[in-house]
Order: sequence, then structure tokens, then C-alpha cells
Amino acid sequence: MEYKRLFQAAAVWNIGLGGSLGLFYERLLPLLKMPEAITSPLFLSEVVALVITFGIGYYWVSRDFKGNIPIVKLGVIGKLLVFFTGLYWTTKNGCSLPVLALLSGDFIFAVLFIVAIRKTMRVPAG
Repeated sequence: MEYKRLFQAAAVWNIGLGGSLGLFYERLLPLLKMPEAITSPLFLSEVVALVITFGIGYYWVSRDFKGNIPIVKLGVIGKLLVFFTGLYWTTKNGCSLPVLALLSGDFIFAVLFIVAIRKTMRVPAG
């Protein structure tokens, strides 16, 4: 499958980040220098749950790309929303390089997902 590795990487990215944040948040938060308002246990556990859920979706996509295009579209929306809202809030509160790196990773995946969708949706002339 043409996009199997891309979506396997996206699954590892999401599940790895979500799992790391869930397990090691006390160590990671000081490194990320995130505002206190978004580091509450409830907020973090919700974020972790959503990030891991999307990771599972990307794994499903890696197994059947064409059958899961709606998940890919949701991934594009989610990753762009994470990127732009995260960029807004981190620049407003003082950016940290690790947060910018994580946000950039989501932006790159969003662009790659868009490319995959566009290439797949093209119908050959004939």
C-alpha cells in the first residue's frame, strides 16, 4: 500500500506522544513550559485520550487507506487545528522550542495527509 508507512508513522507519533504525556507529564510539562491553564489533570487526560484515539485511527488507515479516507480528512482537520491553536497560544504566552517542534510535526503530517488524499482522489482521464 502506497501510504501504509506514512500512517504507521502517524500512529506511532500520536500514540507515542499521547502515551508519553500521559505517563510522564510531571517530567515533560516543565520542559514544554506550557501555561498552567492547559496543564490541569482533567485537560491533560482528555488531550491524551484524543491523541491516542487519533493514533489508533491512523493505524487503521495504514491497513486500508482508501477505505478510511474520512479518518484521514478528520486527521487533517485535527492536526491543522492543533497546529494553529497551539501556535496562537504558545506565541501569546511565550513559545518554547519543544512545543514548536511538536506543533510542526502535526503540521507536516497534515500536509502529507492532504497530498495523499489529493493523489488518491485524482481520477485518471479516460
